[in-house]
Amino acid sequence: MANKLFLDANVIIDFILKRPEGYQPAKAIFEDIVNGQFQAYTSPVAIHIVTHIAGKILGVPAARKLILSLLNEVQVLDTSHDVMIQALGGNWHDVEDAFQYYTALRHRMDIFISRDEGLHKKALPPLPVLSPDRFVKLYG
Repeated sequence: MANKLFLDANVIIDFILKRPEGYQPAKAIFEDIVNGQFQAYTSPVAIHIVTHIAGKILGVPAARKLILSLLNEVQVLDTSHDVMIQALGGNWHDVEDAFQYYTALRHRMDIFISRDEGLHKKALPPLPVLSPDRFVKLYG
């Protein structure tokens, strides 16, 4: 059973901003997290991205409040110097994705959840990448 989920920034943004293209599966995932079915993790990179985007759309005070609430359910993993070097040394076009993926890999996550199709193609056998829709179908 997959217990440790790594949430990509796009999944968190879908949930926080209730974006039509991804809100329903993100909401289902967060409900399962709150109910204790899964442990959720993300990276400092993702929190930075989410805070920046939510701040622009909702305003900084509202974004801070939402992120602080989110951090009651989602643990932020350390990203080490070695992980940064590994991510930058690969052939990833999207370096931000590489930082997040290698952070999740280093911390032995069970599943990486992302809507980013490019990331799905880069996944290594020890850490599969699933879309939120696919994850909900398999585990929800």
